[in-house]
Amino acid sequence: MSSSSIPRTTTNSGSIDGSLRALGIALDEGILARLDELFAGVGLTRGRSAPEAYAW
Repeated sequence: MSSSSIPRTTTNSGSIDGSLRALGIALDEGILARLDELFAGVGLTRGRSAPEAYAW
């Protein structure tokens, strides 16, 4: 039986609780600025805004 065919039950609901914990995490401005540098949007790296930035 593949893992995709296993029904969701209360035994694996702990992953939901772990995901909800992420909602309470606050990042300071320095971390947010660094994330913006690492994961710059397409428009920022190509000098155009969406949707033009996604066209070639």
